Amino acid sequence: VKSFLQDNFTINEEKLKQLYHPSAIEVYKDAQRNEKDGKLYLGSPLISSIKNPMAMRALHQLRKVINQLIKDDAIDENTIVRIEMARELKSANERVAIRQWQNDLQTKRKTFIDEIKKLYKAECGLEIEPSLDEVLKYQLWIEQKNICLYTGKTIKICDFIGANPKFDIEHTIPRSRSLDNSQVNKTLCCSIYNRDKKKDKIPTECENHDEILPRIKHWYAKYKTLENQIKDITKKVRVASTKENRDKYIQQRTKLKFEYTYYKDKYER
Repeated sequence: VKSFLQDNFTINEEKLKQLYHPSAIEVYKDAQRNEKDGKLYLGSPLISSIKNPMAMRALHQLRKVINQLIKDDAIDENTIVRIEMARELKSANERVAIRQWQNDLQTKRKTFIDEIKKLYKAECGLEIEPSLDEVLKYQLWIEQKNICLYTGKTIKICDFIGANPKFDIEHTIPRSRSLDNSQVNKTLCCSIYNRDKKKDKIPTECENHDEILPRIKHWYAKYKTLENQIKDITKKVRVASTKENRDKYIQQRTKLKFEYTYYKDKYER
């Protein structure tokens, strides 16, 4: 900035010294050494040049984590800590959408539990209190339209819930290669196929990869439909006549993006 001003305007060095950035007015207080254990701990990050409450909350949380690591002797004042920040802080509407999405997921799980109990009683003749793992299996079962993506076998609820299941949760990209234990990286798979054939392969390395692809066409259709819905809502955001409507559309779009990302990532895996 100073070079630009010097090159394009008649400004002397003394005037340039008056330039400053707001963050340069204050500096964070030095870490204080604790009297009991003699360790240096970070003080409060409060500083008037940072106004964003979300940024300040992040700094307070960071201080809490760093100080705990110091207390546990995991790091000390000579440790270099590299912090990867999100590209942007979520807006108020996005935060509302995240809460709504989380509430929706919780409601779905309760619905799944009720459905499992009724269906398992009707088809298997037994009462059951499904575990979290079985609820996840049920959700994957629905996503796969009740078939094994690798073998094409039809899956019944008695095949994967209860004792001695014939179908297990497998990792599309094996954990040994990806360390990815997220739901997007999981499917309900024939346990024999998973153990004897797929092993640590990725889908493209399976001999029957061409047979697998048609079984996930509905995931492609799902995320393309969501993509179009997101585009339509984005248009509504731009022309919304009131702030209330604009906020509502942004929240709807954010929730659709969660679902879109899930099915797109799952299909691509």
